[in-house]
Amino acid sequence: MSNLVVPQSYVNPTLEANLKAFFNRYPYEKARLEETLRKPAPLFQLDEIEVPAAPSKPPMRVILLTGIGNPVFLGTLLSDSTVQRENFRLFIFENDPEFIAFCFQNADLTQIINYEKAEWFLLHSVDSVKPALFRALKPEHVTSLMLNVQILNVIDARLPEAAGFYQQLATAYRETCSHVFHNHGNLDDSLLGVEVTVRNKDWLLSAPGVSTLKDHYKGMSALVVGAGPSLDQNLEKIKKYNDRFIVIAADAALKPLVNAGIRVDFVTSIERLNSYQKPFFEGLEEVSADLVAFPVVHPEVLDLYPGQVRIVYRNYSFYAYFEKSFPKGILRCGGSTSHLGFRLADYFGCRKIFLVGIDSTYEEKDGLYRSHCSGTGHPDWGNYIPLEDFQTKRTHAPTLTMKANDGSDVVTNITYYQWAKEYGEELGYIGQRATVSNCSAKGLPILGVPYVDLAEAAEKLDPVDPTKPEDSKVIYYRSWDNKELVKNLEGFLIQAERSIDEAEALQAFETVPEDRFAALMYMFMRCCNDDMFVAFVIQCCATRFFELENKWWSYGLTPNTDMHEKCQVLKERFELFQETLTRLIKIFKEEGNPNG
Repeated sequence: MSNLVVPQSYVNPTLEANLKAFFNRYPYEKARLEETLRKPAPLFQLDEIEVPAAPSKPPMRVILLTGIGNPVFLGTLLSDSTVQRENFRLFIFENDPEFIAFCFQNADLTQIINYEKAEWFLLHSVDSVKPALFRALKPEHVTSLMLNVQILNVIDARLPEAAGFYQQLATAYRETCSHVFHNHGNLDDSLLGVEVTVRNKDWLLSAPGVSTLKDHYKGMSALVVGAGPSLDQNLEKIKKYNDRFIVIAADAALKPLVNAGIRVDFVTSIERLNSYQKPFFEGLEEVSADLVAFPVVHPEVLDLYPGQVRIVYRNYSFYAYFEKSFPKGILRCGGSTSHLGFRLADYFGCRKIFLVGIDSTYEEKDGLYRSHCSGTGHPDWGNYIPLEDFQTKRTHAPTLTMKANDGSDVVTNITYYQWAKEYGEELGYIGQRATVSNCSAKGLPILGVPYVDLAEAAEKLDPVDPTKPEDSKVIYYRSWDNKELVKNLEGFLIQAERSIDEAEALQAFETVPEDRFAALMYMFMRCCNDDMFVAFVIQCCATRFFELENKWWSYGLTPNTDMHEKCQVLKERFELFQETLTRLIKIFKEEGNPNG
């Protein structure tokens, strides 16, 4: 037995190099993983693992690796010429904490960590891996091929819980792919957004944006208020500690807050259904809160708001066209109005963000349920009704039973559940800039967000200064004239129609002429490399476009693939472009159909 003792001052250079590389790439994982990676790890006998032959029919573009297996194997796999040529992403999952620590402490992983095709998923549950996968799959070049995937079981899991996680990984991956598709948007919804944006011409020309608010409340605390049922129980707490927060309310929460005598600084709105939003503002006297709205909000709703209106663009690529001409600022956002409030709190520079009334659940009383607090402006929203009425009368999604922050069973639905997951996904983008707390005891847990009582948390906070900055004069970089845009879209439409005819002609050949197919493929690539085409056409038909992209990649680029099938996919793509372009041109020619 050795009497040698490693001094406490000893620094493991291998571990430090690996940690630096890993947390430079994944800064939001530092708090979760650093302690585990630094714990002294037992020695493991590494198994010899051979690099599997890369599949070729069809070539798999994404590999899910269940376990690190052996750092040498990882390096060999990533440097394999077939893998480099055929695979676009390698996802590495490892759920044995001692083995991860052993690898980080004894093997130089810096090159593998920095390898752009590899993504790391360490010590996740099935629920927590979904937002991590969402971030990895959401970039468009990954979404385009994410369905072409295979799982490689590198080694038998050493721990039963790790084995259980790996067994559920395929299902978690499929569910996340579906969520990513949904998040990219569909054609009808996207075109409606463009149409309403054009109808809001006057607001784009006159309303200020959010640029002057960037970091204006730096270091302060923000309270993001949703209209969930629990808001009723928190109104007195919010009123008592009103001076401790910059208050950002969802549009449906404005009336309950104002009627309780609470100062609201900002209100958010992202929806485009006129009938849903007007009651939130009807009957209100002038308010001091600024409404921050996406330009897809119905113009009648903006006209009705009794206060300052600010326009902010969503992070859709076609809004770059408007931002260059009528700058307002661009923010990404999840699926609900409160997600925009969450993003604004970070944009304002707030370092502590508290969520209240963001339940994502139904509240139960005597066997009846409600989805919102009282006093939103929709009288029936705060009423308790039979659970089945949400599906038959309000077209809510099917219900689920889950655990709330306080451990009790609560009823939710798939849409609410996805929204709760999106808050967890937002944390990955915000990183270490802010700490986030959830103050809804009966709300769904949000991954990475602890539950705290609002009053206990507020007692420890300093008062804030809610004064808003003065806005500079609205600047325009061009007049409102979309003739050049329409001309360009019409040019693409002609190309799409000709390409459809050519694809049909090629399918009639017994052997597809290679030169003509190459010319058709060139036309497709030329469209997809045009910034304007990508911004308006591909962005608007994103989900269907990415589905066809995945279908294309499934055929591969090998000579054995039937060329008639490739021509059919190209034809379907150009038909999708044709429909999108036709409807876009109609919108811009009619200026959003202002009489509709």
